[in-house]
Amino acid sequence: MYTGELDTKLRRNGRGTYNYNNTSFKYTGEWNRGVKSGNGMFSICGGYYEGTFENGEITGQGKRVWDAGRTYEGDFLQGEMHGHGTMIMVTGEQYVGEFHQNQRHGDGELTSPDGTVYQGTFESHKKNGEGTEYMRGGAIFVGIFANGKRHGAGTLTFPSGECLKGTWHQGDVNPEAEGGATFQDVNANANGFKYVGGWSNGKATESGSGVIMPMGDGIAATESTDDSPAEDGEESAATLPDGKRWIAELAPGNRLSGWTFSVSTTKQMDKKTRIIPETGRRFQIEAWLVAPALSEEEEEAAAAAAAAAAEAVATDESGDVAAPEKEPFTPIQTNLLVLVPTAVEGEESIGDGESTLVEPLLDASLTPIFMDVDESGVAHLPDVDVDPDAVPGKYTLNIFDTTTFGKGSTSLGFVQCTSTSILVELSVGGGGSKDKGKKGKKGKKK
Repeated sequence: MYTGELDTKLRRNGRGTYNYNNTSFKYTGEWNRGVKSGNGMFSICGGYYEGTFENGEITGQGKRVWDAGRTYEGDFLQGEMHGHGTMIMVTGEQYVGEFHQNQRHGDGELTSPDGTVYQGTFESHKKNGEGTEYMRGGAIFVGIFANGKRHGAGTLTFPSGECLKGTWHQGDVNPEAEGGATFQDVNANANGFKYVGGWSNGKATESGSGVIMPMGDGIAATESTDDSPAEDGEESAATLPDGKRWIAELAPGNRLSGWTFSVSTTKQMDKKTRIIPETGRRFQIEAWLVAPALSEEEEEAAAAAAAAAAEAVATDESGDVAAPEKEPFTPIQTNLLVLVPTAVEGEESIGDGESTLVEPLLDASLTPIFMDVDESGVAHLPDVDVDPDAVPGKYTLNIFDTTTFGKGSTSLGFVQCTSTSILVELSVGGGGSKDKGKKGKKGKKK
C-alpha cells in the first residue's frame, strides 16, 4: 500500500510511504517515476537504513542499523557496504576504513574491545599486509600480518624500552626463521639484557630458570666424612652448611682472585645440551660477617636469661604494669663488608680496576660492585685485595641477580635468577689457601 505523491501517469513520484506485503519492510522517502530515488528510510527486519537511493537501490551515503545494535555509517553500493565507512559492533569493536562488498578491505583502523588498536591494511575482512598494533598496556607491534595474525618480520616494543625483533608465524614468534628472534632491554643497564632462544605462545621457553653458579681460586671444601682416597686433580664432594656453595680460605692482606659467576642458561635437546645466548644480566656482590656459633654454655646462659626476662614483671608503686624497655635491634649478621673497586683516575664506572674488602662504617658512600654477564653467560669478579685491618672470621659473599626487568620482560617470561652465597674465611695472619679443595671420593667434584 502506498500513500504519497503521484505523477500524471499515477506513478509514485515525489515523497511518499510504501508498506510492503511483508510487514518487515517499509520505505518512506523520495520517489522518481515509480522507483526509490533520493533520500529515504527503509525499515528492514527490526533495523533500518537511512540515506540515499539510486534507481531503487541503496547507493551513496547512509546509515545502516541492525536490530541487534550493530551500526554502519558510510558509503553503499547496490545495498552493500562499499567504500569508506565506520562499523561499530555491540561488543565495542570499531572499524573505520575501507570496505569492499561488505568486508573490511584496504586501509583502516580496527579497535578491539580490549583496547588494542590496529592501523594498516585489510584483505577479505582480515588484517593483511603491513600494519601497526597498539596494545592497551602501551606496547607497540610494527610488522607484517596475514589472515588476521602477525606473520612475517616485526618488532614488538614495550613502554619501558624493551624490544623484541624477529619473525612471526601465525601469531607467534618463529625462532627457526633466518636470523632468529632477539629480545633486548636497552634500559636495564649499561649493556642491556639480551636473549636469543626458543619461544612459545609469545613467551620465552628457556629463560627465567637460570641459577647463579660461582667458581674460582682459593676453593676449599669443608671436612668430608668420606675417607676414600681421591686421585690428583679431584675436589671434594662434601656439602656445605646453610646452602653455601664454596669456601675461600684467606688471610687479611691476601687476594681473592679468579672468581666467575655463570648463569646456567642451557637446555637439553635431542640428547644434546646447547647454550641459550643470554647476556646483560647484572650481578651484585655483598659480603657479611657471619655471627659466630654459640658454645653450649653460652646457649644455656642465653636461654636462662630469656626465661628470666619473660617471667619478670616490672611494676611501679601504683601497681600498674610498666611497659618493658625495647631492646635495641641487633642484626644476626654484622660488620657489613662491601667489594668496592679501587679508584681509577678519570673513570667513575663501578667494576674497573682492582677491588678491596672494606668496612662501610668508615665511608657511607661505598657502593656494592656490579658485574655484567658476557656473551658466554659468565660474570668476572675483579681481583679483590682483603683489607689488612679486616676482622678475622667467616664472611658470606652474597650474589644477587639485580637485572632490571620491565613489564614487557615479565610478560615474556623473564625473571631474576636465584641468589646464591659463598663462604670466605679470614684467618688471623698466615697465607690464604690456594688449594683447589680437599680431596674426596673418586669421581666426585664439588
